Amino acid sequence: MKRYTSITGEMLLKSYESKSWELIIEINPEDIVSFYMELQLLKSELCETVTIKSSSTFCDVNISMSDVGNDSIIKVIDKSYKVRLSNNSVDVILAFILKYYKDFCAPVSHLHIELSDNKILGVDGSLTIIASNSAEPISGDDAKKLLGID
Repeated sequence: MKRYTSITGEMLLKSYESKSWELIIEINPEDIVSFYMELQLLKSELCETVTIKSSSTFCDVNISMSDVGNDSIIKVIDKSYKVRLSNNSVDVILAFILKYYKDFCAPVSHLHIELSDNKILGVDGSLTIIASNSAEPISGDDAKKLLGID
């Protein structure tokens, strides 16, 4: 089964002079529940893919689970982003979104998930989940403790 949802936050691909890049997905408070539920359906193997479309930037990303170990990967096909997330990456995103929901603000302003690509985009980059409401900035070590990452 394929799923589809829309978010109000922006979604865009940024490339930098250093040939690095990031696919950015902004999650607004009104997007939290649908975004979380769609990823949970994916994680629970109740659907094969989730397409998330931004109503503000009209971009979309197709997300599925990776079957290649711990690597999360991205492919760009005809201006469409296809992301295959590792089990660990989905767990980290779900924890981040759940804490955002619980506290009405995310524990940190953004979360980076490293992505590999087939060299179309250049060097490896990241999927960046940005929370429009977040707590005050803290150190990287404190952020890992809050997210339960060792």
